[in-house]
Amino acid sequence: MRKKRQFGRLLAVFLFGASAWATAQAIYRAAEVAAADNFQPPWNSNASGIVVLDVLLDATGALVGANVLRDLQPLTNSAKSAVQSWQFKPASVGSGPKPSDMLAIFVVPPAVNFPAHPNFPSFPPKTGSISVSPSSAV
Repeated sequence: MRKKRQFGRLLAVFLFGASAWATAQAIYRAAEVAAADNFQPPWNSNASGIVVLDVLLDATGALVGANVLRDLQPLTNSAKSAVQSWQFKPASVGSGPKPSDMLAIFVVPPAVNFPAHPNFPSFPPKTGSISVSPSSAV
C-alpha cells in the first residue's frame, strides 16, 4: 500500500514537471512575408549593390517602420517603397501573435549591357565560285 502511494506521488510530480516544462517550451514562429510585389529599381539609375532594411511589425503583422541597415541611394528609397506594399504574417509565441522585426535584403546585380552584334551585309555567292566543304578541306 505504501509503495502505491509513493508511486502515485512520484507520478504526480513527474506529470506536473512535464507539463510545466512543456508550457515553458512555447513554439516560436517567425514573421513571414505573405505577399510582395517585385522590387523595381529606378529606371534612370545604373546603381548596383545591396540594400538591407530592418522591417518592424506589430502583433497584427502591419508594418510599423523600416530602418535602413545598409544604404545605397537611390535603391534605398525604392526598397522602402516596395516594403510599404508588402503584406506580412505576424510572429507568434505559443498561441498568440507578437510584435517582431525581420530583415529585407534587396540585391541588385550590375546591369549587363551586351554590345549589339555587328550587322554585316550578306553577299550572295558569286557565280562560278568554288565552295569548300569541311570534308574536302583536309
